[in-house]
Amino acid sequence: MAPSNEDSWLGATEDWPDHDKPWFREALRMARRAGWFCLPFSGHSALKVSCSHPAKQDRPCSMIIFSSGVGGESVARELSKKIRNCQHGDRRSSIVEAELLLGKAENLAEAAHRLIDRDVSFGRADAAYARAEELIECLSECTDEINHLFAEADGFELDAKSAAEAAQTLLGDEVVDLTSPASDDVVTRVEDTVQSARTEIRKIGQAAPRRTLKAHLDGLVARLVALRSRLTEGKQ
Repeated sequence: MAPSNEDSWLGATEDWPDHDKPWFREALRMARRAGWFCLPFSGHSALKVSCSHPAKQDRPCSMIIFSSGVGGESVARELSKKIRNCQHGDRRSSIVEAELLLGKAENLAEAAHRLIDRDVSFGRADAAYARAEELIECLSECTDEINHLFAEADGFELDAKSAAEAAQTLLGDEVVDLTSPASDDVVTRVEDTVQSARTEIRKIGQAAPRRTLKAHLDGLVARLVALRSRLTEGKQ
């Protein structure tokens, strides 16, 4: 396996080879938006991406992506992290910055939604267990209801754990203590990230991408209002 030709680097405005795996496609789209270069390998077995053309930058940020998707989503996440952390020049426009912030806000909002589900389910489980314990006193008369409530409580606990696991997956590298009520914290992070995205969108001069990103932002604001409403209901 070898590069097709050192002169075959493709710029961000040229057509790059597509990838079968969705997580790699998204990471490669991010690389193009950030102004990176792509070098296809012979036989399309792999491609190399670089933050600068090797002829113009000494030791640029780079990574090889295999067409088979070797490494899976973790490699795609590593590429996205390289793009975000690249210090070689000022390539990340407000469009890219806004898209990254909106994507982060989406994940935080979904994680907050899952954590609220967790809190609600744990609350229902606690209520069911408490009622079951009350009914134990009249065990001879209430056996059927006790069994039903314990089964219901077990189901709510499973729902809560499933919601917590889904939230952890969505949070990724975000540091959140999921052993304690974390819904408020994550919703606050959604608000902060949405505000950062709004600031970046205001810097964009092009009308078309600004409208698209503003529509995405408005959807997140509506979702944030719904999350705050759920939190308020859960505390009453």
